[in-house]
Amino acid sequence: MKRFFLLLFIMSIVSLIIYKATEPPVTITFGSFAHYYSDETATQKAYSVVIGRVKKVLGTNNNGYPKTEILVEVEKNFKGDLNSEFIFLQDGGLDEETGSIVQIGDYKILAPGNRYLFFLNKADAEPGKYWSIGGPQTVYLVSGDIAKNAFSSTRDKSISELEEIINLSLTKGYH
Repeated sequence: MKRFFLLLFIMSIVSLIIYKATEPPVTITFGSFAHYYSDETATQKAYSVVIGRVKKVLGTNNNGYPKTEILVEVEKNFKGDLNSEFIFLQDGGLDEETGSIVQIGDYKILAPGNRYLFFLNKADAEPGKYWSIGGPQTVYLVSGDIAKNAFSSTRDKSISELEEIINLSLTKGYH
């Protein structure tokens, strides 16, 4: 019995080493956002504001800078006229030339199954696709009643607080 557990332990370590050896390296980039968006301003400027669940990562478009295409299912629509699903274009992803993952700061590629709050605009050149108006500063990971900002933890809020900000911005006629 001891040999079995020892063999299982050794196989686990070997599997982890093989996984880490084949995992692509991550290149962290940092951007200077020309415009700061408060949640109020983001609500006003966005075409659509939604909470959605990531269904799957579709792939990376490498025209210049990698952008990852992500299929999102809309769970709650605050503003705009989106279908029940849309394609979100996220900066970053697999750079086919270098074989590395390009990532803006801590803004990792959105994970299937997770819920996010998005402040979106249409991608003009790509019908049916949308991008975050302020990069990671206008994307929040929603977990229970907590909304964690993808750009800075100083922007984290409860989801009910964010919903109140969004609804107040919309009722003031800022849409």
